[in-house]
Amino acid sequence: MPGFYQQGGTRRTLKALHYQDGGTRRTCKRLWYGQGGVNRLLFSALSIDLSRSFFRGGSSSTPHYPDADGNVLVTDKPYYGMSGSAIAVQTGASAAATCTIEVISGSPFFFPVGSTAPFTSGGDSGWARSIRSNYLTGYNQTRTGTVRVTVTDGGMSVTKDLNIIYTTDASYLPMSGSLTDVSGSTVGTGAFTVGTVTASVSGGGSSKSYIWSISGAGFAISGSGSTATVTQASEPVGTYTGQVTCVVSDGTSSITLHSTATATRTASYVPMSGSISAVNGSYQLGIPANVMQEVGISTADIAGGDAPRSFAWSISGNDDTTWQVSSDNAQDSTGDVSAYTLDVGTHTATITCVVSDASGHSITRTAQATLTVEDVPYTAMTGSMDDVSGSAVFAGNTNIGTAVADVSGGNSAKTYTFTKLSGDTAHFTLSPSGSSCAITANRARFDTANYSMTLRCVVDDGTDTLTLDCTVTDNYTM
Repeated sequence: MPGFYQQGGTRRTLKALHYQDGGTRRTCKRLWYGQGGVNRLLFSALSIDLSRSFFRGGSSSTPHYPDADGNVLVTDKPYYGMSGSAIAVQTGASAAATCTIEVISGSPFFFPVGSTAPFTSGGDSGWARSIRSNYLTGYNQTRTGTVRVTVTDGGMSVTKDLNIIYTTDASYLPMSGSLTDVSGSTVGTGAFTVGTVTASVSGGGSSKSYIWSISGAGFAISGSGSTATVTQASEPVGTYTGQVTCVVSDGTSSITLHSTATATRTASYVPMSGSISAVNGSYQLGIPANVMQEVGISTADIAGGDAPRSFAWSISGNDDTTWQVSSDNAQDSTGDVSAYTLDVGTHTATITCVVSDASGHSITRTAQATLTVEDVPYTAMTGSMDDVSGSAVFAGNTNIGTAVADVSGGNSAKTYTFTKLSGDTAHFTLSPSGSSCAITANRARFDTANYSMTLRCVVDDGTDTLTLDCTVTDNYTM
């Protein structure tokens, strides 16, 4: 509690009181007086000094002290949290004084640990309490909180606050990455090297550490930096899988990456053997030009070797026939054979299939493809040609109709020859085009006669001919 004194009619607060101790001037921290056998406090120079308080981020041992305004800035890395921090209270209070240190804002992110404990160090005494925080999960994040210190001594209290600004690094780029899968095969049961796995990591700090591990029967891994070698101890014949794990740390954060290791063991190498099947097909002439026709499917029946196998199909014809063989993918053990030709007869080709296995061995197998092209059986031509009748106008040429030769059978290639066979042939003019013939009548002015003729069409398909006749008439009408 403060003391007072009178100066020129003005009451003033006594801020400090001194006394003489021998030849030394000393500061009086407290002054008591007696009242009814009880000592009562007349004056106390009670104050709080928090300058020795410090705060540490979990990623660094560097202490951060409050500035003159009681503000403390702590920059940390994600996933650490503030630790090893303490509020150190120094005061000139008596031994009977009490102190409370509490978080009044920012809780529960900031929290006190333990009770307020007194201390004596280097002739100073006071109280201390640890202050910690949870961690921030991202970068460029900030939390604030206030710690309040209250000291009570002889009925007098004094309070002081510390403001905490806790933030994470804004420039850090989080790590991300992946591991390559690794696989290998061997003959027998002895130990062997499966292969190498590589960690690809972006972001994070420039200095990274890699901790490798692996699970699975007989697997072991040894790594130096971002690459590691996977081995397998002696195991029975079979296929084994394991999980590769790599923990990458840069001193700020860490990531865990996984991939798969596969080891395949065969008892001993069995050479490939087998064959591919021949194909036979046929069709008749008359299909549309340049249309491939399926001849058949050749199948590779192969035993032995190491899986997976691949199949490379090809075909070579023995004449001018166009041949083709196709498959869905490299692992397809069937080849679809097709061909096209206009030549009647039997045509052959050689199918070739190169089979390769996972161990790098290969065999070549061949078979014959046979295509029989049959001629279309000849059917004699039949047909008809309808009569044409019209009426021409005076003094002009008039198209009175068109004669059409309707023919079935015979070969597909045909020629049509139209002629005026008999009758009033001079009265009519022909304009043939393929299997039809347009007819024009030539009637003079004031000509009222009727005209007719016989029109003939000779159809030739290269094998036989067909003759068709019809009557053409030009009848005068009023």
